[in-house]
Amino acid sequence: MIVCVTVKASNLPQAQSLFRSVVGATLAEGGCRDCHFWCDEGSPSRLMLLEEWVTSENLERYFRSPMCQRVLTAMEMGTAAPEVRFLEVTGERGLEWIEQIRLASSSDERPFTAERPAGG
Repeated sequence: MIVCVTVKASNLPQAQSLFRSVVGATLAEGGCRDCHFWCDEGSPSRLMLLEEWVTSENLERYFRSPMCQRVLTAMEMGTAAPEVRFLEVTGERGLEWIEQIRLASSSDERPFTAERPAGG
């Protein structure tokens, strides 16, 4: 889950506090793989929370938790509707994929380009 919200300067300390209070507790939740909070360097009133869950069931359980209520409270402080995205990953690749592409690219004498596949 990715949440981005821009808040008024007067609400910034409270919104930051709410998001920060969620990180450790969320990481301790069963099924939470990762949780991070950031303030945008270019626009300090723009806040972002990133949570990664093992299964959608884990995320659904989180939606009913007090931790999620804190996130919703911070989102309500926004100057506009927050951006909320849910990404479902169907696979993973690591550093070896970059190496594979770069080696194939150099042997074909074609420059590497990061193009999105059709429909992606």
